[in-house]
Amino acid sequence: MLIFSYADPTYMIRALPSNASDNISCTLLAQSAVHGAMAGYTGFTVGPVNSRRAYIPIARGTEAQNTVKLTEDVGQTACFYKSA
Repeated sequence: MLIFSYADPTYMIRALPSNASDNISCTLLAQSAVHGAMAGYTGFTVGPVNSRRAYIPIARGTEAQNTVKLTEDVGQTACFYKSA
């Protein structure tokens, strides 16, 4: 029997302890979100766009889903095969 498991790469990225750079990045994103809310914006999230923080409409952020192509190197490293 062959068991196929998929590990989402986004979980593997955050498997490391945070560092000072993560702290600064999270602080800047949080401050941007608060500034947007205090300015009266609703239905948005904050994220990096071209290396700058930007307000992104939630509808825009959820209109497409990311997919992992199993034929690419990244996809192959995210899949684990084990025999039972």
